Amino acid sequence: MFMVLRKEKIVSYLISLSTVAFLFIMSFAMTSKNNETITTSTNIVSDNQVENSTNIVNETNNIKSGINEINGNVTNKLQK
Repeated sequence: MFMVLRKEKIVSYLISLSTVAFLFIMSFAMTSKNNETITTSTNIVSDNQVENSTNIVNETNNIKSGINEINGNVTNKLQK
């Protein structure tokens, strides 16, 4: 069997093989760092998330009261 090797083909094989090797090395490096993590069964909520949720509720209430005030003003003007 006769095999023809061209420069482009060799370069493409080298690139693909080096990419696969790099991905394997990175996967082993990532799995070895899992020993430093601690698994827990709770979801952590930071104070910042609670403050953001509270701000959103307050802003929603402010918008609702503003809409009610506008509706009241329009109703009063229409009744006059």
